Amino acid sequence: MKALKKSIFVLYGLAFCSSFAVQTLALPPEPPRYLNDFVPVLKPGAANRLNTQLKAFDHETAIELVVVIYPSLPAGVTSQQYAKQLFNSWNLGHPPRGMGALLLVISNKDPQTYIYAGKGLANKLSPAVCAKIFTEKIAPRFNVNDYEGGLTAAINALISVSRS
Repeated sequence: MKALKKSIFVLYGLAFCSSFAVQTLALPPEPPRYLNDFVPVLKPGAANRLNTQLKAFDHETAIELVVVIYPSLPAGVTSQQYAKQLFNSWNLGHPPRGMGALLLVISNKDPQTYIYAGKGLANKLSPAVCAKIFTEKIAPRFNVNDYEGGLTAAINALISVSRS
């Protein structure tokens, strides 16, 4: 019985440590732009055009939409976890209002995307709406390696939904 209690204690300890490790993940510093392509998958002209569009939208509406493109995720972290951690670490969405969203794109052999909406946009950018943006705007274009088209369509959809 004593050994069983000790084993249970060790398992709880491991579970606690592993969940703590995900929470204390070393995150990159806040990027300098609204559209940040660290791969790169976009031509500089397209990246600048989309960045200008996102910047103008933030200045017009005080809704901060940020896109970040990385080549891979840190080990043991899902795109959903990573997007949430980046959003919070970078203080996106003009805290404490949470009026913002982060579009995370992982551009590897198996591309992933995740849209994390701050609390101020959670009703407009619900999981169902984000899934629709992914299936209708992002996936069809990313499937044919049209990252510019997919990101342009996604950003236009995010702006449209956030503005409504």
